[in-house]
Amino acid sequence: MLKFVLLVCLVLTVTQAVKYHKSKLQFAQKRSLMAKRQARICGENQFMCTSGECLPSMWTCDAQADCLDGSDEAECDCACRGEHKFQCKNGNCIPRSFVCDMFNDCGDGSDEVDCLCDPVTQFQCPGGRCIPIQWRCDGDDDCGDFTDEVGCPALHPDDCRDRMTLRGCLLMNDTSLPICLDDDLGFKYCRKFCKHCTVNPDE
Repeated sequence: MLKFVLLVCLVLTVTQAVKYHKSKLQFAQKRSLMAKRQARICGENQFMCTSGECLPSMWTCDAQADCLDGSDEAECDCACRGEHKFQCKNGNCIPRSFVCDMFNDCGDGSDEVDCLCDPVTQFQCPGGRCIPIQWRCDGDDDCGDFTDEVGCPALHPDDCRDRMTLRGCLLMNDTSLPICLDDDLGFKYCRKFCKHCTVNPDE
């Protein structure tokens, strides 16, 4: 009886060892097949996305997701590389298209420094940041040092004109809190538009 039990144990052990070896062999073959498949599908200087597409290798880690699943931007180091990237002073990486777009995308404002502003539509702050021209003299510190509010003419209470553009007044009035319903703001920024003039401009 003992011999029979030992024989059964030996057969089971051998069977498990064969299964394990077969499974390990199949895994190695599958991995080799996947590597060959990737090499066959994507060229030598290409990156295969997890979602299946092939991209030029230089498109990886350029702060622009080119794969459908974004896998070309996964596991990237913090160094910016590629023409589509911009290195912020604080170490962050942003797409180059975000530079000089009037938004602080870096978090330290370094993407808005030394920008060439359009003198017709923009105002240049001393730090180099460009802001929309209608933000000048609007009562808000948009430059961060109040330079966009320096040298602004004060409106006399009898002066019937707006400090904002007509478009600006239209946009501010088309919100959940219309500017024309706020007597103080309406009088300060959109006096003529909101009909808050103290005198009739037609007289």
